[in-house]
Amino acid sequence: KAAHSANPEEGINAVSDASKVALNLEKTVLLEDEKLGKGSICIVDFKGGHDVCSVPDTASFTVFRHIVRGETKETILREVEEAIKKSDIKSEFEINIRKAPSEEYEGFQPYTVDEDNKYTKKFLESIKTVTGKDAEISYFSSIGDFNFIASRLGIPTFVFGPDGKNYHTHDEHVIIPTVVKTAEVIYNFIRENNF
Repeated sequence: KAAHSANPEEGINAVSDASKVALNLEKTVLLEDEKLGKGSICIVDFKGGHDVCSVPDTASFTVFRHIVRGETKETILREVEEAIKKSDIKSEFEINIRKAPSEEYEGFQPYTVDEDNKYTKKFLESIKTVTGKDAEISYFSSIGDFNFIASRLGIPTFVFGPDGKNYHTHDEHVIIPTVVKTAEVIYNFIRENNF
């Protein structure tokens, strides 16, 4: 509800209310997956206010919610509703989940591949053949096309590539010799398994 900034008690400050919700949302206790760890909640955009002389009557924020196995769209909605309840705001609110092109496309679903899967074993063999070292299986937080391939098609999908630093940040880079080794491992895997 807008009002003059000199009399803020006559309005309802949407920026203040949205801020309370965002801060409470960040305090959410997240489910922990034995392999994938915890998901994340990151406020990636915040908008509100338009005039120094007016109590802001609109505000919005966008959340990137990284989920792990066992979490769903319903989980996310419950978390937001709980944050709103804890915030005890006076503003009216609306929760929107980003629309997907189709229901089958909705969200980046978490997954893991069984370490005893035959393709896991074959891929590990290719790594050892090319590098002379046993590979280390690890899990990490990220999203990409691999989420769609693995979770929707049920195809074992591995994230494998060159060594580097700073992905999705300033000065993202790879170490060139590891790019060559990556190509050699993939070539060996394809050749040895007649793909």
